[in-house]
Amino acid sequence: SASTPDGFRVLSGVEVDILADGSLDLPDELLDSLDWRVGSVHAALRQDGGEMTRRLVKAISSGRLDTLGHPTGRLLCRRKASDFDRDAVFGACAEHDVALEINAQPSRLDLSAEDAEAAAAAGCRLTIGSDAHAPGQMDALRFGVGVARRAGLRVSDVVNCDMPG
Repeated sequence: SASTPDGFRVLSGVEVDILADGSLDLPDELLDSLDWRVGSVHAALRQDGGEMTRRLVKAISSGRLDTLGHPTGRLLCRRKASDFDRDAVFGACAEHDVALEINAQPSRLDLSAEDAEAAAAAGCRLTIGSDAHAPGQMDALRFGVGVARRAGLRVSDVVNCDMPG
């Protein structure tokens, strides 16, 4: 990371795939050299609930993730959420200080407000991510803020939220 004259801190980071067995698809040395690592499931989203739970808990417990990205894998009106034990995954996130993402893309809104509320109640921190793949998609952050508000989250629950002053 580097500081800028305006007081901003620039971080280096990556979104790393969580493979079907719960391992991460980048070498530990690379992951260890970064400031922020988001782990996400992008394939084999239909594993049975027990397998998906073990997969997520293994990745969360690796010590190499800062955030679990779009945790349920849902795509609104296109793909249902993956089946996993929310209590076990949220508990592992709280234990290992891995934040859960509220993915603000309108096609995802993942976590849902209900899951975000349950995660916060389990002691998890959350992040609001734009999942932007182009500059114009940054506007989606407002939808993530809406999810956080519906979930009753406080500023202190959201890692990348700070009040001025």
